[in-house]
Amino acid sequence: MIARLFWKTLSLKQKKKSLGFILTEHMDYHDYKKGTVFDPSLYFEKLEKYRSPELGLGIELGLRHEAKAYYEEILRKYPFDYALGSLHAPYRS
Repeated sequence: MIARLFWKTLSLKQKKKSLGFILTEHMDYHDYKKGTVFDPSLYFEKLEKYRSPELGLGIELGLRHEAKAYYEEILRKYPFDYALGSLHAPYRS
């Protein structure tokens, strides 16, 4: 009930102010190395039909120096509307 009211209110405010949303999926390099990473192809296959000027598709990348080349490849290959970098814990070089 509360969630439905929240979304209805947010939807009305969005229409008045031209607000939008970006869905993001989290990806960490260590998950990729373990084989438990989300599949960007599947992400776009399932969500592309909902994409609009009001709804973008994004990715949150766990920042690691050793992941730079892999993340650059992902960002070139897939048409994310937004990429967000996150640092969950400090690491030693």
